[in-house]
Amino acid sequence: MYNRIAGYKQYYKSLVMLGVPIIIGQLGAIITGLADTIMVGQHSTEELAAASFVNNVINAFIIMGTGFSSYPADRTEFSDE
Repeated sequence: MYNRIAGYKQYYKSLVMLGVPIIIGQLGAIITGLADTIMVGQHSTEELAAASFVNNVINAFIIMGTGFSSYPADRTEFSDE
């Protein structure tokens, strides 16, 4: 069982190396949204609603951009040759 898992060590390492920047980017987007909510929430309900809506729209583009940028340009490490 262990030998079977050890055979995929390279793939697990590649997966983690691809995932860490995505996690960092998502945490940055969450923290930015939290800071916006805290600052705008001190004004009025309408401004908070507008900021929350725009934050969700911007996060959609951030998520798409993160997904496209994390696609490996050189996929030779995944080939079976």
